[in-house]
Amino acid sequence: MRKAGNAPPLPRRFLEGLRLFQAGAFWEAHEAWEDLWREAREPERTLLKALIQIAAACIHARKGHWRGVQGLLGRVARYLARVPDGTLNLEIPRLRRQVHQALAFARQAEQDQAPGRPLHIALPVKTLAPGTVDNTPGAAHNT
Repeated sequence: MRKAGNAPPLPRRFLEGLRLFQAGAFWEAHEAWEDLWREAREPERTLLKALIQIAAACIHARKGHWRGVQGLLGRVARYLARVPDGTLNLEIPRLRRQVHQALAFARQAEQDQAPGRPLHIALPVKTLAPGTVDNTPGAAHNT
């Protein structure tokens, strides 16, 4: 396991996706991460796929498409089970718990025929230290 001080810098596009997601711009976050996902290696690739699907689930939840939310979050839970903590500087166990809570919420919302509403998933980022951002244009991953 790498020590926090030895973690590679985070790609600028990943951080932009985080910013967009936290601002509620889920489609735009999805787009930012999709470019990275195409180039990424494991375990980052699996985590990015999960984040893209979380963003899609948030879009479906706003529209009240609870069955779609459940399908997406079910896949996300399976993806996150394979991702080690600290990948892309995220607290993966905490993210797993949020996904399971959102999945339970979506199941109840479907049963209640609830209208669309936001999901409460905040991507838990570990503290960013200086030098954790890769400012290289087009950076997707570091070897």
